[in-house]
Amino acid sequence: MYYLSVLAQFKNETLNLKVWLDHHIWQGVQHFYLIDNGSTDNPLAILQDYIKKGIVSYYYKPKLYAQIENYRKVFAKDIWFKSYWLAVIDLDEFLYGIDQKLVKKLSHLHYFSVIYCNWFVFGTSGCIDHPPDVRKSNIHRLPEMDKVNTKYIFKTMDIVNPSQLWIHWLFKPNTRIPMQSGQKIRIANQLIRLNHYVCQSEEFFTKVKSTRGDASKSGHKWTRELFDAHNIPATFVDETLKTIIENEPDNY
Repeated sequence: MYYLSVLAQFKNETLNLKVWLDHHIWQGVQHFYLIDNGSTDNPLAILQDYIKKGIVSYYYKPKLYAQIENYRKVFAKDIWFKSYWLAVIDLDEFLYGIDQKLVKKLSHLHYFSVIYCNWFVFGTSGCIDHPPDVRKSNIHRLPEMDKVNTKYIFKTMDIVNPSQLWIHWLFKPNTRIPMQSGQKIRIANQLIRLNHYVCQSEEFFTKVKSTRGDASKSGHKWTRELFDAHNIPATFVDETLKTIIENEPDNY
């Protein structure tokens, strides 16, 4: 059994793919279950080494608007009871422990079944061309944490049915009611951070964000107006992750 794994769906994310994988390996992730939703930028050129090493399980599922269906099927078939903790995130989202690596923080949260983290939404920090590492170059975010949108890490053995999996939270069994509070649920923003690099660069917007559409529903695309609405207000300087990377503390 893996201690910590990640489930993610992606499409045309090679600009960040290696950085994202290596970041989460650094944070203690042992395995990735990656669903390719019809990429045209040859992600296997990057993924092949990770697949050969047994770090990545790769699934090609190009069906449109099937993100939730894909999550649940892959979870039921290959993940349930095979990983102690599972994080469900996207490839523009980076989890990390604030004073210790993610895997260490989770070891102190063993009482809980579900850990939620809210988004800290980052802008481009003026990047036109895509930067080598968004964690270091993109240091400007919205001043306030997103109070609504979360992602989650959960114990796979503690859910009743794969239908509980959703994008931003788990559902209570056999309902559409979010499982967001309770004795075994922890909102852990003071311990674990979730940096959401939603804008990244002008190159990312032009080549990826504005062209691919939504993963779970039709009729939603990232327009210039939507991009600017996230990017322009991102003025608060947050170098927390950059500082950890460049000057990793002892016993981190």
